[in-house]
Amino acid sequence: MKTGDDTVDSMFDEEIATTIKPDGSAEIKERGEFQRACDQFVFAQRRFNRIDLHVRTDNATDAGEWFGALKQKFATEEKLWELFCSGFESTQMAKLYLEFRGCLLRGESLKPNA
Repeated sequence: MKTGDDTVDSMFDEEIATTIKPDGSAEIKERGEFQRACDQFVFAQRRFNRIDLHVRTDNATDAGEWFGALKQKFATEEKLWELFCSGFESTQMAKLYLEFRGCLLRGESLKPNA
């Protein structure tokens, strides 16, 4: 809930969203959950890319942490995909996710088509 007062509003850093599904169950998500998932995904992707580059270019690098980074990358992407789609998985949603994912990794904003 926004009060209109910036000082008061800044004290409430998360909003709660409630979705009622067709089967009658309720799904409650924090607004901050999606942002955290985005941050974790970008961090995991960049970490994996850095480790992958070292493993490919330096034979002395221990490849053991490559698998851990790969698992982290997969887990964060899966979480982001689930939050992004909110149960509405389709070809169109997948294309939109890939566009969003690319913008996220490039540090760009996704602009809506008007």
